[in-house]
Amino acid sequence: MGYAKCFDFFELLTTNGKVLMGMTTMQTLRRVVPFLWGNDWKLRVRLVFGLIFVAMSLFLNVSIPLVLRHAIAMLSTKQPWALVFVALLAYGTIWTLSQVMASFREIVLFRLLNRGARLLTGNLFKHLHTLSQRFHTEKSTGAIISALDRAQHALPDIFWGLFLMIGPTTAEIIISACVLWYLYGAVYGVLLLSILASYAAFSYFAITWSTKAQQEYNEIRKKTSARIVDSLINYETTKYFANHDYEFEQCDKLLAQEENAATQRWLRSEYVQIGQFILIGCGLILLTYLSGKMVFTNAQTVSDFVTINSYLLQFVLPLAYFGYTLRKAREGLIDLQHVFELLDQKPEIVDASGALDLWVNNPSIIFDHVTFAYDKRRIILDEVTFEVKSGQTVAFVGATGSGKTTIGRLLYRFYDITSGVIKIDNIDIKMVTQKSLQRMIGIIPQDTVLFNTTLLENIMYARPEASKEDLAKVVQMAQLKDLIERLPDGYLTMMGERGAKISGGERQRIGIARVLLKQPAIYIFDEATSALDTKTEKEIQKSLEEISQLKTTIIIAHRLSTVIHADNIIVLDKGKVAEQGTHEELIALDGMYARLWAQQSKVRKK
Repeated sequence: MGYAKCFDFFELLTTNGKVLMGMTTMQTLRRVVPFLWGNDWKLRVRLVFGLIFVAMSLFLNVSIPLVLRHAIAMLSTKQPWALVFVALLAYGTIWTLSQVMASFREIVLFRLLNRGARLLTGNLFKHLHTLSQRFHTEKSTGAIISALDRAQHALPDIFWGLFLMIGPTTAEIIISACVLWYLYGAVYGVLLLSILASYAAFSYFAITWSTKAQQEYNEIRKKTSARIVDSLINYETTKYFANHDYEFEQCDKLLAQEENAATQRWLRSEYVQIGQFILIGCGLILLTYLSGKMVFTNAQTVSDFVTINSYLLQFVLPLAYFGYTLRKAREGLIDLQHVFELLDQKPEIVDASGALDLWVNNPSIIFDHVTFAYDKRRIILDEVTFEVKSGQTVAFVGATGSGKTTIGRLLYRFYDITSGVIKIDNIDIKMVTQKSLQRMIGIIPQDTVLFNTTLLENIMYARPEASKEDLAKVVQMAQLKDLIERLPDGYLTMMGERGAKISGGERQRIGIARVLLKQPAIYIFDEATSALDTKTEKEIQKSLEEISQLKTTIIIAHRLSTVIHADNIIVLDKGKVAEQGTHEELIALDGMYARLWAQQSKVRKK
């Protein structure tokens, strides 16, 4: 019951108890607990000891004014020096111990908080990878990076603020009020509690007033971060169009909005803090006046005056920082609510109950009346039916936007189809785990994207445990040996952001080597050699044909000369299968394929 009321008090101080983004402070704090109370018993022990140190520090802080009162009373009444010395020594020792306990508290809890932040960030990172392709194409990269950054910093801000500052200080003030009530009558205890109640009531309304500015700042900061990341990712496009000034203007507009929002947020917070200082100051004046008058009329001793003022001064400083701490805690809560909002995103594609882990060396593929649309208003594939028999090579050709690349995405199950069924080895892919399905397939995309790490790590990413012999083999097949020898650092050459340090053709060859090293059961070549020169393309094409002779293979191509060896060629037109057959059969049919072949043949002759 007390635990819940403590949370309720924090909720009162931080967010006015209102629901922010569908989640109250109480709900947010409850969701944080598992990240601090995990499965590691050592961290649990740290948390327990940390809370013990908090309690010990609280007890010592409350005792300090009482010991000082006793020492001053002994000095005033000329007690034996030995007794006075013991009292003064006890005062200094208790103060020292209180500071040591506070430091031990932070030492013990520091790793716990960092582990909690690590677990929260890791969970968010892992969850983002489970979300569908649609989420990542629609969500801004900058906004996601901002959320990951907030996940690392919000948890410590909340814990240090609420549990190690606001909570203990509030408890100390209440205990001190009880002590003053007991020693000097109800008036002092009531006054001290009144100061706390007035402070809490003012904060209740004032922080609610300033919360809107914080939320507006967060939204603008998210937009600014997203725009900057997007601009930097597309820096090459900016150079192509000489639009540096335009990019700066767009960025500066958002930065100006962020500046204004940050200023409003800060001003409101400072106004709140000024009000809090005034309240504390009024309480200090009132209690000091009352105690001083009692000493002046001999109703109290000087030691009583010192005790009352010691309690006041001991808690005035923490109360003065309450505003800043509350602001940081509130910001942390809002940031965490953004994080949990992402964690609450449901994956569009999920494994069915009892889904199989599938691996078949030469599987067949069936698309049975498959209809699909990225947007309901525009059909991409319309009642598409075809079969790729075990070990066959099937090619897809057609105009841009006819749905060729979508075939590969659906096979990977990046999206679920609108209607129909897709089978691998006569098993509906919806009944197969996504992980095993994606392990079975290896794709060489038209635009190969590399990690900003070494050439070696980019190739080995497909199968980190692969042997040196396997690596050498795929490097040879992808015609990479000469490139590696030319690079100053060879295999250890850094590739740059998305592979920007090398050419498109070189990136494509690394992509080919990576997929060959994966040794999948199904190959998808999506314009796999489109960025290569003619000589290199012919050599790699020969290697790809050799490996695909024994593997189920899908080829997506514009240049028909690269697919004439295919067992079956499917011509797509506006999302439908227009015709299919071998190269010779389609030429004889004298349809769309024959016309495309004739057009490309003329270009080749010229």
